[in-house]
Amino acid sequence: MMETKFRIFDGYKMIYFDLKSDITIKYGHLYLPEEDIYLDLKHSVIMHYIGEKDKNGKEIYEKDLVKNDCGQIGKVVLFQFLIGRLKTK
Repeated sequence: MMETKFRIFDGYKMIYFDLKSDITIKYGHLYLPEEDIYLDLKHSVIMHYIGEKDKNGKEIYEKDLVKNDCGQIGKVVLFQFLIGRLKTK
């Protein structure tokens, strides 16, 4: 199971946190008391860790730009969905 980590870019700095972090989300704002950071989510970009690292060991997040072995560049998109069984009566 992959780690559930996030990062937020507010236009000035990148802030990293996970679900173990003490966070408060209220009225469209996120507060991280450990670092005394208060962000307006309306003007921030939230990115989810995809569970993979690049060739240098750096974590890859949604919206990162990556280059493949052929030199093509693309933006990372994370798709998550649940697969379940249908119950019949």
